[in-house]
Amino acid sequence: NQIANITDFTTKMTLLGVSTDTTAGIFEFATKVMGDNVTQAQDMQEELVQTARAIGMQPGLMTQAFARNAPKLALYGENINKVFKEMMIQSKATGISLESMTALGDNFKTFEGAARSVAQLNAMFGTTLNMTEMLRIQSTEGPAGILRVLQDQLQGIDLEGSQGFFA
Repeated sequence: NQIANITDFTTKMTLLGVSTDTTAGIFEFATKVMGDNVTQAQDMQEELVQTARAIGMQPGLMTQAFARNAPKLALYGENINKVFKEMMIQSKATGISLESMTALGDNFKTFEGAARSVAQLNAMFGTTLNMTEMLRIQSTEGPAGILRVLQDQLQGIDLEGSQGFFA
């Protein structure tokens, strides 16, 4: 019965534009790495499809991106879907690639990296970022949270004008 359920689900995902390989890869990741059961793995994929539609993205592209980035995002545990969805929303809104966003987040995964990055950003842009807060944001919200804070802090700063950073 479970095999028939998985087969039906995979067919449904194929009709939505998600390849069989991607569906299988997400099933494998969800069940082996995350410890989810089949129903949870299906719910995860359906949530990805809904998010893709909500932001005007093809479900196949969203699920491929998830499958490609899931091993890096596994550290967020049960928040993986939330973190990934926020990253995709930020990526779509800003044009910043998932890879760039992940690299940005990597700078805030350790105490030393966060201290160095916060000090550099505060010195370059005159921001008032707090290293402890940035570590907390990275651990709970992921790279999208870091990007959101940076956007908030840099809002209104003229980076290109006569007094700007790129002048």
